[in-house]
Amino acid sequence: MNLTNLTLVQRLSLCFATLVALLMLLIALSVKQIDNLRGNLEEMVESSLPKIFWANAYINQTNSIARSVRTMLIAQDDAEMVKTQKQQITEFEKTADELQAKLEQAITTEQGRKILLELQASEKVFRDGVVEYQRLFEAGLYEQARNYLLTSLRTAQHANAKDISALIDYENKLVDQQGVQTKEDASSTIQLLLAIGALSILLACVLAFLLIRSVKRQLGADPKELASITTSIAEGRLDLDLPPVVIENSVMAAVKSMLASLQKSAVAARDNARVKSALDNVSANVMIADNERTIIYTNKTVQSMLQTAESDIRKALPQFDAGKLMGSNIDQFHKNPEHQKGMLARLNGTHTAQIEVGGRIFRLTVNPVFADNGERLGSVVEWLDRTLEVAVEEEVGQLVKAASEGDFTQRISQAGKQGFFLNLANGLNQLVETADKGLKDVVRVLGALAEGDLTQRIEADYQGTFGQLKDYSNETTQSLSRMLGQISEATDTIYTAASEIAAGNSDLSSRTEEQASSLEETASSMEELTSTVKLNAENARQANSLAVNASEVATTGGNVVQQVVHTMSSINDSARKIADIIGVIDGIAFQTNILALNAAVEAARAGDQGRGFAVVAAEVRTLAQRSAAAAKEIKTLISDSVDKVDNGNTLVAQAGQTMTEIVVAIKRVTDIMAEIAAASVEQSSGIEEINIAVSQMDEMTQQNAALVEQAAAAAEAMQEQATTLNQSVAVFRFDQAAKPHQTSMAPRRPSASARPEVKAPVTKLKSLPPTKKVKEDEWEEF
Repeated sequence: MNLTNLTLVQRLSLCFATLVALLMLLIALSVKQIDNLRGNLEEMVESSLPKIFWANAYINQTNSIARSVRTMLIAQDDAEMVKTQKQQITEFEKTADELQAKLEQAITTEQGRKILLELQASEKVFRDGVVEYQRLFEAGLYEQARNYLLTSLRTAQHANAKDISALIDYENKLVDQQGVQTKEDASSTIQLLLAIGALSILLACVLAFLLIRSVKRQLGADPKELASITTSIAEGRLDLDLPPVVIENSVMAAVKSMLASLQKSAVAARDNARVKSALDNVSANVMIADNERTIIYTNKTVQSMLQTAESDIRKALPQFDAGKLMGSNIDQFHKNPEHQKGMLARLNGTHTAQIEVGGRIFRLTVNPVFADNGERLGSVVEWLDRTLEVAVEEEVGQLVKAASEGDFTQRISQAGKQGFFLNLANGLNQLVETADKGLKDVVRVLGALAEGDLTQRIEADYQGTFGQLKDYSNETTQSLSRMLGQISEATDTIYTAASEIAAGNSDLSSRTEEQASSLEETASSMEELTSTVKLNAENARQANSLAVNASEVATTGGNVVQQVVHTMSSINDSARKIADIIGVIDGIAFQTNILALNAAVEAARAGDQGRGFAVVAAEVRTLAQRSAAAAKEIKTLISDSVDKVDNGNTLVAQAGQTMTEIVVAIKRVTDIMAEIAAASVEQSSGIEEINIAVSQMDEMTQQNAALVEQAAAAAEAMQEQATTLNQSVAVFRFDQAAKPHQTSMAPRRPSASARPEVKAPVTKLKSLPPTKKVKEDEWEEF
């Protein structure tokens, strides 16, 4: 990614996003490691430290038993006191047993259990010694009891204390080991976090530089130098030579003022320490108590302070009287006097504590008082009423918390404040006021930006970081206004182009649909024509087959007719031969008739001898006449048959010739039908190719129609997106000066020369049905 191509806002966003991501990683690792450290600390707090506390409390109980034993010896004549001390010994022993039971339950290590067993053994010896001491005491053997106390019982007490100390040392050792392990875990965590944080630090250098410069102006000096100065002041070295203050109201100026005040306070404290009488007039609230914690001195200041706070203190201590402090015990101010008693007894240096009594908060600074010879005389306590200071701290805390939560309406009340607290209140209120005003301006601009109003600007005058925030906010809104103007112009252009494309695609879609419909009708017609041609081809094939059969039958008939002609010729010849035979028979009958006639003549000549011969001759003549008549009739019939055979022969010859002509004609018809069948097959094949081509054209047209519809849908979608984008941009209100001049975009139409040439199908057909011609001017508009 090239950062130079990013805008300033994008680069800042990227840097901050990276920094936030790294910080989130650091936080996640920190939380994990802190959780581990928390586990170790919980182990220390819930296990190890309570055992040390119980052991220390056990020592206190043992010491209390010893003190009660000594008190019995001292107050041997006071029966009531002796009785009280015996009861206390019983109570102390009971408490010690409870503490020992807790230790026995809490200690689980082998060495710890061993030390505890030794402690229990020495405790038994000590308890037995206490019982023996009480026996001697009750028997009135006070001197023996005293000797026993100073010898055996003291030795048993020291042995028991040694065992308890050994147990405390052992538990401290375990705590130290846990602390070392915790330190090692913390060290590894720090190394890991430092490794990851290095990148965050590197990325934050620029921001850190700006922040450091601003903070340095507020600090008035280098933070390291300021830290060194404050460390020196904290260590009590007040003889510092501070550099001159360059910036007023800076921390350095406040530190210098504080140093001067501390120097003065130190001089006053030394003077007050040297001169006791001056304690009555000091501003510090001083109280002195002896070793029994009885108040033996109070200065005017502490009396005045306690009298002022008397009504509040009485809420917790109803018997409190500020005028009767002298001679009273300071235990009345504490809930656990025994703890304070032990603490003061062991006090060797300054001890600071904070107590709350009746709503008043006091800080107590306690120091032991020693004589020149080192003898402990008592304790001196400096009282400081921090009620107002704590209230201011709480107000500041609430103000800071509210500011951290985004609430800048909180203010610190100036009522009842003066000096530093008044200046602090004024300064923090002014800081919050400035931050509130600046952030409200930013919120106003960003709120207007969220509502689409880019005309808002920050007009107020700010310095430093708020000034940069103002400049960046104004530049951001200005850049967004200019960019949205360009987007608006581009949206209008896209909308216009999308509208024209949608209109063109719609027109092209309708034309493509019409062409697809025409091709579909053409394909349907071609399918019908193909079916008809196939039927004709099938009929021609069948007719050809029938013609071939007829030709064969005609040829067979011709042959039969020829045979008939030959047969008729043979019949004619036979008839002629019969006619000749009949002619011969007729001649014989004629000759027989003549012979019969001659016989009759001869018989007549013979007379009676020839009468019988005459009769025979008459019969022969009659038979000859009858034969002649029959022969004549047969001859007539044969002649007539011969004539009819001649006529039949002629007709058969003519039929044979006709059959020959029919055979020739049928052969010609067969040849023609074969040619028709071949032509029909060729036509069917050509029409099928045309049908395939038309189907392909129809499919391509359907695909083109689908593509055109998709293009139209895409154009409509782009138009809708442009409309949506235009509506989205229309939500924003921005300066019209930021919107660039909108240029009109003329619709682009493809030229006629750019259209591809449509080639006709290459299949050659004899005839095709006329198709609808697409006019060129129908496409000119698209």
